[in-house]
Amino acid sequence: MAQVSEFTLEETLLQALQDARAKESARLEAMFNVQDLRTLRLMNLHDIIEPELAQNALAKALFNLNLEPGEIPRLWLGLTSSIVMEPDPKTYRLVNMNEAARETLFETTDMVAMKGFALRHMAFQIIEQRRKPSRPVTLPKNSILPLALMWLTGVVCGIAGLIVCDFIVRR
Repeated sequence: MAQVSEFTLEETLLQALQDARAKESARLEAMFNVQDLRTLRLMNLHDIIEPELAQNALAKALFNLNLEPGEIPRLWLGLTSSIVMEPDPKTYRLVNMNEAARETLFETTDMVAMKGFALRHMAFQIIEQRRKPSRPVTLPKNSILPLALMWLTGVVCGIAGLIVCDFIVRR
């Protein structure tokens, strides 16, 4: 049975720890490079979609292209639609988020195809926006009654609070 000296064991452990740190560093560097790659691809897509939006005043008003960096970078097309690079750094995925869930609308590795689909998606949203009936904004009528009731409620709650505090202090 061979005995391993403490010095050799300690040296081996130190070497293993250094190797583990180097591998973790390489993994983190690769992860950040993938994240940068995703961000750069989304920036390119932003740059080819932006001129198309600039040609239409309504589209420019409705859609604010916004690149959100982060762990998963997103190119926001509006309030609920965004493009992400998922499941890999080469695949564009158009996602629509609503109250119920996230819905993948389109997925491709071709940037030009994603541009076309994103523009069609925005066009349909413009049509949907135009279809909605415009309601006039109605302001509440000036009335002293709601204001007086709120004031009275505040006074009653304040007095009740003071009575409770007095009761607690006297105990």
